[in-house]
Amino acid sequence: MHNIFFLIIFFFTLASSNNLEKMDNIDTYIDVEYKKSKEYFQNKEYEKSYNILKKLFLKDLSNNKINYYLANSAIKIKKFGMASAAYERILINEPNNLKIRFEQAKLLYLTGNTQASIISLKKLLSKDISNNLKKEVQTYLNYLEADKKLFFINTTFLFSLNYMDNVNDAPNQDYILPNFTYLGPQGDDKVSDTSHIEYINVDLIKKFKSSENVIIKNNFSYLKKTFLNEKSENFEAYSYQPGILIKDSFKNYYLGLIFQKYKSGHELSKEYLDGVGVETKFYNKNHMIGLKAERLFYKDEDKSDKNYSSYQLLYNTFYSSGFNFFSRFQKNIAFKSNRTDIDKIVFDNNLSYTFILNDSMSLDPFFRYKMTNYEDESIAFSSRRKDRLSESGLEFRKYLNASSFVSLRGSYLNNHSNHAEYDFKNKSISFIYLKRFTW
Repeated sequence: MHNIFFLIIFFFTLASSNNLEKMDNIDTYIDVEYKKSKEYFQNKEYEKSYNILKKLFLKDLSNNKINYYLANSAIKIKKFGMASAAYERILINEPNNLKIRFEQAKLLYLTGNTQASIISLKKLLSKDISNNLKKEVQTYLNYLEADKKLFFINTTFLFSLNYMDNVNDAPNQDYILPNFTYLGPQGDDKVSDTSHIEYINVDLIKKFKSSENVIIKNNFSYLKKTFLNEKSENFEAYSYQPGILIKDSFKNYYLGLIFQKYKSGHELSKEYLDGVGVETKFYNKNHMIGLKAERLFYKDEDKSDKNYSSYQLLYNTFYSSGFNFFSRFQKNIAFKSNRTDIDKIVFDNNLSYTFILNDSMSLDPFFRYKMTNYEDESIAFSSRRKDRLSESGLEFRKYLNASSFVSLRGSYLNNHSNHAEYDFKNKSISFIYLKRFTW
């Protein structure tokens, strides 16, 4: 009898050990696959991430981490029902998880239930939530309430103080014009100066009850740059852009006209330039591609040979992670004759990244590389001008609230040209204040 009892205990212990080993294997499998799904998600491979997480969910129904990423992956591939169910499972385990309540409210908006989303967000704000979450919820609520209005006005105001050590783009050193050696060394001295910039941008937005996806947009902007000493470098620019925006789920289409005026701020200058054009854009959450065509005219008849057409292809990609890339391909064609300073091809690339330091501060390094090839040969240099401009810098931002910030921005610019006249460098530093208003 004692032997039989011993055997029962032995087989029971062995079975338990096997079961524990199997459980350990399951846990290891879940951990490995979970990490793999997160990597897919971070690499924007949402379908693969979703498929793995769906399998893991069937093995561990109440795992909050798996349900959270399953919901996020499902949203990215527009499986909103699955996302909603995943959030509900998390709330069964953690009914006071306010972050998930916020995600639920956002999901209501994505599924077309704007009013229900607004009600959920207001309930969330009435609870005892952290300042960081409160700021996020309030910003999202402001966006939804503005989006629900049939008419509203968005305004941006910017003011900056700037210092440049080479305002007149003086060349790096004296140079000799190859075909005009008798003129001797050429080149201006560097002039440093301070300036201030005022910029105002106003958007008048009109929606329609019968079709909320169609929006009429009227944009007005004004920019003025004033130097303390170098008045010849002053300028003003005005622009009016009426257009129509069509919103289709996660995609937007824009078509608009461009009317603009540019003039030198110097009181003796006759540099008045008018422009008319058309612009179209297609964009979604992370990408924008656009086309722009303009004709620009000088009012002064003596400058009519400088009139030209400009055609641009634009591309912009931006992610919530902080990465931003903007590229512009531009072709300028003079109306009457080739001009070394007008007929040209431009390829301009801008890259930046935002490092979030804390809830109210960020650091933004940026880099720009611009290639410009001029079509006409210069008599002085017996060659076509080619410029390669590089600029790098850093911007530190302090957010005052959700609609305003101050920043300190420094940059170093180097324009390398095969025509020594245009070979120059520039260092600058700016203090910037920006404020947005919505009515």
